[in-house]
Amino acid sequence: MRFFLLFPSLLFLSISPSNSLPVPGTELLDSRDGQSYPTVELAGTKWMARNLNFSAPESECYDNRAEHCEKYGRLYSHNDAQTACPEGWRLPTYEDWKAVKKLAGNGKADALTVPDEWYGKDFAKADNRLGLDLLPGGRKDDHGASFRTTLFGEMGISASYWLDDPEYHWHIRWGKNQAHKHGPIAEQGRKFSIRCVCEGTKN
Repeated sequence: MRFFLLFPSLLFLSISPSNSLPVPGTELLDSRDGQSYPTVELAGTKWMARNLNFSAPESECYDNRAEHCEKYGRLYSHNDAQTACPEGWRLPTYEDWKAVKKLAGNGKADALTVPDEWYGKDFAKADNRLGLDLLPGGRKDDHGASFRTTLFGEMGISASYWLDDPEYHWHIRWGKNQAHKHGPIAEQGRKFSIRCVCEGTKN
């Protein structure tokens, strides 16, 4: 429902609340290190609109380069992820992610991803219309002794985020917006990005 209030020289537009519309939030200031984060409210939940960059004991910059932390935030172990969010904020649940997926539509990531930052034709229609500003910050995988390697990978083509369930992570790749379940990933040395959330009426 839309209605207009007209005063001399002023026009106000009021839009009734809708779960399909992003609501820009106030800036979050992390008192632990002074870093600030834009926020956006989606489906009644407030999301950080930039990846967390708080320095936790096991966190790393992609390829150990500080400029990657500045743009993409840090990559976190599952252990660090449990306590990395600022006070009053938390890791998203599977239900939080499903609500965002529904708003984005059909499992696609166009509404969530920043244009001209993602490689591949599948992201050609990226428009970030929900204001979540997802960037392809990649991940780190520890493949174990059998592979004799620990790798940073997929910067430019994917983003992986911790959920509060250690068996799932939220994955953006090839234009798709999915949650993957593939065993106890907390024990496999993987490091992902973090987006913290809180209920929209808080913080």
